[in-house]
Amino acid sequence: MAILTIDDILHHEFPRTKFKEGFDPDAVDAFLDRVIESMVLLQEENTELKSKLEAAERRLDEVGDGGMPVATPVSAPVDVEPHTPAEPASATSMLALAQRVHDEYVRDGREEGDRIIAESREQAKDIVRKAETERDGVLENLAQQRDELEGTIEGLKTFERDYRSQVRSHLESLLGNLEQGPQN
Repeated sequence: MAILTIDDILHHEFPRTKFKEGFDPDAVDAFLDRVIESMVLLQEENTELKSKLEAAERRLDEVGDGGMPVATPVSAPVDVEPHTPAEPASATSMLALAQRVHDEYVRDGREEGDRIIAESREQAKDIVRKAETERDGVLENLAQQRDELEGTIEGLKTFERDYRSQVRSHLESLLGNLEQGPQN
């Protein structure tokens, strides 16, 4: 794995998610894991270089104390990497940056989650209102149909009574004619 540079961290682009605003949390977590791994590697390398420097200084002291003439005076150790002394500060600032970015993404994620929950609750309320309105309309329609059917039933009962009365009158008239006998 290549060690991250400050430019890598500052210019890293996270992929946008397809279905919601913000960045892909998995990509952010993966990037933060890389930042932490780089910081650990840099710290280990820094510790190793310090121990090598101390060992080299001890050997120089031993050679100087052993009575062997040193051909040229040894100057202070030269840094191979010019930014090595600044690495602890760099590492600290990179960790602080990574923590700040992480906190921002967590905060943004929570805000997004709260917004989605609020929208979902509003949609649920709208669905309930629409269902209640539809239910009331259906119940009103059914009540109207019931009233119409009850009116039709009453009309049929009245028709039945009138018809029975007419049939009875007609039959009584026919019976009366039979009782009187044949009229010539």
